[in-house]
Amino acid sequence: MMKAENHMYYLRGGESCIMSFMGGLHNETSKVKVIAEEITEILFLPIERIRDLIREYPQWLEYMFNLYHKRFDELLELVNAIAFKKVDERLLDLLHKKQKLTGSYILEVTHEQLAHELATARVVIPGF
Repeated sequence: MMKAENHMYYLRGGESCIMSFMGGLHNETSKVKVIAEEITEILFLPIERIRDLIREYPQWLEYMFNLYHKRFDELLELVNAIAFKKVDERLLDLLHKKQKLTGSYILEVTHEQLAHELATARVVIPGF
């Protein structure tokens, strides 16, 4: 049986995936899948270096806590949207978010991708 994958959040330049960070700190495999929607440069740091950064630079730990707080807020918004918003409202919110991220009103995204990010069926996504 195929495991369902749901969209959690977007990363912008200079941000880090807190889920991968926490997995690394606990020496566990990350529980998330990352999909790059554009050409992306990724910096991998050995976990020992992360521990050094936390000790040497308290602002690094503050940065990670701020990211954790931001992602937690986004998670609460997602739970609220799934529980209380109709799919058309969630679709409109997603399209606005994608527009803000790309800076363009022209989005290269399929109905299938939108359905996947909204954790719904392709047929639910209206054609434009």
